[in-house]
Amino acid sequence: MSQTKSKPIISGFFNYFILTTIVSSCIAFSLTSGIFDIQRIHIAVIFGAYIVLIIFYHSFFAQRVKFITPGEKMAGCIWDDGIKVWTNKFKKNRFLLFVTIFMLLYYPSNIHDDIASGRVVTLISIFVRCLWAFIFLFFVYKIALGKFVWSIGCYIFFIPTIVSLLKYRGEPPIIIEVSIGMIVLTCLFLLASTVFYSSDNFVFLEKYNGK
Repeated sequence: MSQTKSKPIISGFFNYFILTTIVSSCIAFSLTSGIFDIQRIHIAVIFGAYIVLIIFYHSFFAQRVKFITPGEKMAGCIWDDGIKVWTNKFKKNRFLLFVTIFMLLYYPSNIHDDIASGRVVTLISIFVRCLWAFIFLFFVYKIALGKFVWSIGCYIFFIPTIVSLLKYRGEPPIIIEVSIGMIVLTCLFLLASTVFYSSDNFVFLEKYNGK
């Protein structure tokens, strides 16, 4: 494990996708259940507020607080003698891995987009979506830490997504084809990352040392 430069932008985007998944799931539940009457302007304010919060955190507070966010840990941040240290547990540059993680995080963070466009779904459907999204996030988190065995979960979880796209008739066929094509491309990037980084002595099936 080698020390590297800090990754505030990368970890900030990771935190954005994670927080978007959480916030959008809460909004989807509220809209479907009718507990809160959330208008589009409210949604825009909510999303704008936490984007500003993420920017402020990574710009001014990240090095001062006594905790590590999930996005920071995924980007290689650990505790060392009471301070945050940025590391790379691989022998190679992580550009390919970071691109793959970004592609994977897109799916749970956008799982409720069709609700915003007017599609009516049930509370059970929302619950299933949220369960899928948070388990998928767990898989991606593990992959970012170098535990590529969890990539199997991502491949399995993409299957119902593809089936849902094939059954959904609310979009033009070209949109469905592009969406499925992007999933296939994401899987190819994930496979490439697994092969590329698993050749290191640090990674495949190795237990993360907890730092």
